[in-house]
Amino acid sequence: MRLRFRIRPPAAAIERTVEVDARPALTLGREAGADIPLPFNTISARHARLSRDGDAWSVADLGSANGTFLDDRRLVVGQLQPLRAGQLFRLADVEITFEGPSPQKIGSVPESTATLARRLVSDLFGSCRPAEVARVVVEDGADQGRELVLAEAGKVYQVGRSSGCALVLADEDVSREHAAFERSWSGVEVRDLGSKNGLEIDGVRVTGATRLHDGQLVLVGNTRLRLDDPEDRYLRQMQEQAERAGTTFVPTAPDSLARTPPRLPPARGTAVVAAVALAVLAGIGGLILWFLVGG
Repeated sequence: MRLRFRIRPPAAAIERTVEVDARPALTLGREAGADIPLPFNTISARHARLSRDGDAWSVADLGSANGTFLDDRRLVVGQLQPLRAGQLFRLADVEITFEGPSPQKIGSVPESTATLARRLVSDLFGSCRPAEVARVVVEDGADQGRELVLAEAGKVYQVGRSSGCALVLADEDVSREHAAFERSWSGVEVRDLGSKNGLEIDGVRVTGATRLHDGQLVLVGNTRLRLDDPEDRYLRQMQEQAERAGTTFVPTAPDSLARTPPRLPPARGTAVVAAVALAVLAGIGGLILWFLVGG
């Protein structure tokens, strides 16, 4: 059985539908391992959890910074609240509708959780900054500074010396059709097109299609290309923040959560305060004695 959810991110007009396997517990959050990843800075690393008891489902907050809301009421941390099919709940400013078991209608194609995070980020960028899209920049070579914008997802953009390429390079060591870049919902890939001198990524020779990350360098001939991928960069930043924040809370059971106490050195801190207090008192006592005796 699979469960279906509708997700509406903040400030986005597009609503995404996603299906996940109906395991006994499902986590929602910003961390990479979440069953439903939500790459927004208002969402905690492990924000909320859905739990199953027979055919019934419940939602609980996992100690998130910005809260989980059901019927416009903020949930108590760790307290399970029944969730019925068709009901809307909110994680910070992200609205989620729990549709229950998927009807699996013919022709209905929900999102895969493998690409959901990237699609949500693309929606967010598209609603705020349409110009923010992956591009290939000539970092070094005769055509330094030129760019190839990967505007359309699923379109293949060729790079080479041929005039028919999307990015034409004036480099004799580059083949006529040397490499191809393609942006999909899982990221940007590059592949060699049977070129004479092949491809290198960050100094390593590669064959076949290879997934690229923001900032990686691709060498074709004597020309160095750099991928500028704001969506990948954003996802990486969200994940790094989630990994740092993920150490704050430690789940202990599906319906409860224990807060990890801050690791402070109370004994040492107390000793320092006591020492300072004694020094001040000693100083005051010395002044009083000087006035009494010396005066």
